[in-house]
Amino acid sequence: MADIKPRVGEIPEAVPLPHVSLGKNFFKVELLVGRHDGPASDYQLMKPFQQTSKDGDPLSIDHYVATPGLSFVIRCKLARPAKTGALYGARVYIDSGNMKEIRKIYKKWGYPGDEINDDVDLSEADHYFMMNPGQQEYIINGFYVSPSESQRFVFAEPPRINSIDGDPEVDFEKEINRVGTIRIMFCCVDSKPSEKIRNIDYHRKPQQATTNKSYDEKIKMSTKPGNIIQDGCSSSKRKDILDRDILYERRLIYNTYGGFSARRTTNQYSNSGVFYKGMPLKCFLEQHEVRFQGVITFFREVAALRIGQASDIRIDLTTEQRIDDTQAARNAPQVLTNDWVCVEDIVHHVSKSLSPAASYILCTGMQHHAKNDVNDYGEKYVQKQGASEDEQFQDFAEKESGLVQFFKNNPGVYNLELYRNNQAMYRNTKSYRVKLAVVDLLESGDEE
Repeated sequence: MADIKPRVGEIPEAVPLPHVSLGKNFFKVELLVGRHDGPASDYQLMKPFQQTSKDGDPLSIDHYVATPGLSFVIRCKLARPAKTGALYGARVYIDSGNMKEIRKIYKKWGYPGDEINDDVDLSEADHYFMMNPGQQEYIINGFYVSPSESQRFVFAEPPRINSIDGDPEVDFEKEINRVGTIRIMFCCVDSKPSEKIRNIDYHRKPQQATTNKSYDEKIKMSTKPGNIIQDGCSSSKRKDILDRDILYERRLIYNTYGGFSARRTTNQYSNSGVFYKGMPLKCFLEQHEVRFQGVITFFREVAALRIGQASDIRIDLTTEQRIDDTQAARNAPQVLTNDWVCVEDIVHHVSKSLSPAASYILCTGMQHHAKNDVNDYGEKYVQKQGASEDEQFQDFAEKESGLVQFFKNNPGVYNLELYRNNQAMYRNTKSYRVKLAVVDLLESGDEE
């Protein structure tokens, strides 16, 4: 008895998330996540769901979906050895920067209070570091505490307070545009050691997002300090200073699913299947709206492909089979904006787009438990990239059954009907197809 049903109609091509791009001078910045009390080997590479730059650009911006409670580090690498005599370092800015100017490129950095210049960034950095001769990699473990200690990065929801001083609307816009930004600004190292690492008070708290209680559900993410870790740097050691010319800057933007969804740019993100490819597994498990929005997004992508092909390929809406004969194609009904889509086709699309664990959670609404006590097919924090086709289509029948039940549980959103019965060759002998109960059109005002 077969577990996997063949697809009935066309489905979108599954495109994996690209590798993190290289920046100017071959600087590479990666985000790794894990448990705050776990070993370094436990950390896993997390890919951004969106990159807004290309290799060689002086500014790169990566967008991540974050999960409260996960610890993370940032790995900076030189993709090739520095040229002889060249030393590089970087300034690290945490939860600073304005999202409205997130694409702004600065040429120099300065200190708060310096003369204002449009090309000079006067933001206050948390700390800076340098890469020693021959060093190809540097790990940013967290906030600066002292020359020998850092306080771990941990994704966390910001503290909630009763009010914001001043105009609530203005301050809300200011705060929501500050949340979840880490900037890494690479520079050459000045050859004259003339500054000691600045000494930050041990109890100094990092910037945190604040919010009016009426906006509690809109601001979601900031970075909080975790446990203290030893960096191994002597407090008496002097460091070379960084040249004020900026070679390259990497900006990491992160928020929870709810935080991204609360922004005016909701449809730019959550209505694209790519958004869910970079999502940690806990997001699928812990938030009902993730599954609800994810299912409708993958349904729309399959339906949209049919619409795009209507001019040259017709699909018989009774059987959902392609009609290749010219005369028959002219007589067949066209694929319209709200036609039926077979559930097994949605399972094919989700399985090809997400990791085995994420596709199982999205389709069934629950974590996968195996008889060998290995949960989520061995995936931990992030989705497995590059799964084989056999891995992608594991438990196909369970995923199909989960989606059918999901559509049955949402009758006001979907119309579900049986279109094939008594298919003895498959584990699920019945096949269903689905369409929206009401055609919902995206408002142009929702797009950025």
